[in-house]
Amino acid sequence: MEDGRGIVNRTVRMYMLTGKPQEEYPMPTYHSPEDQTDGLHRLLLRAVPENKHGNKTILFLAELLGLNRWSINKWVGKNRISPERVVQLVEISKIQGFDDNGKPILGEPRVAREDFDPFVYNF
Repeated sequence: MEDGRGIVNRTVRMYMLTGKPQEEYPMPTYHSPEDQTDGLHRLLLRAVPENKHGNKTILFLAELLGLNRWSINKWVGKNRISPERVVQLVEISKIQGFDDNGKPILGEPRVAREDFDPFVYNF
């Protein structure tokens, strides 16, 4: 179901250990990063390449970073990100797609370290 802003809501089911549905909630999927109004969220979506369905999702970004979606949602909720993660995001933003073997095709980055400056915290 599409809602005028290009966001596709898909029902995602969470399962308990028993394999029974625990709850349902919509997972936003963006066709364009500019559909998101939050600055850090927009940068994260700009950095992530399109998944095999042609969408940009936080879930796919989490997979590329080896994290779970909740970790990235904490960054967005706090509007803060570590400098180390920014470096990783710039590298991920170089991925333009994947070849038939699943290897990344690299190109120019879609985001720069300076883009994240308002959101970076220092230790």
